[in-house]
Amino acid sequence: FWVNLIGRGYPAPNQNFRWCTERLKIDPADRFIENQVSEHGEVIVILGARKAESATREQVMEMHSIDGSVLSRHNKFANAFVYTPIEDWIVDDVWTYLIQAVENPWGKNNRDLAALYQEADDECPMVIDTKTPSCGNSRFGCWTCT
Repeated sequence: FWVNLIGRGYPAPNQNFRWCTERLKIDPADRFIENQVSEHGEVIVILGARKAESATREQVMEMHSIDGSVLSRHNKFANAFVYTPIEDWIVDDVWTYLIQAVENPWGKNNRDLAALYQEADDECPMVIDTKTPSCGNSRFGCWTCT
């Protein structure tokens, strides 16, 4: 990243020119999946993708679905399948789960995470019950842009 940004003069990534996405996220993940398929014959990739994230995301997820299966086809690898356990959740479901049901692996309170997202978009009241709205559309990108 830094070699391209400083050394080669690439502009900082932005919404319209995300040159780093392939290099830092997609390519390494694809190499890992490809290696696992080579070693094991097939793999299941677990993703936290949700149809409610956008109309485009929903359309892509539906396009790769397999009738009668909880698995979907991977968009690049024939012997890789995708499992999306929260695909039908809305954002309120995610925050309810994170705040009420989960202790995170790094030992921090998920309410701190909710506060971080609230500061990012100012729409993140504490989820007290199923009628309380949660954290809206706050999003953070990769480490380089956040």
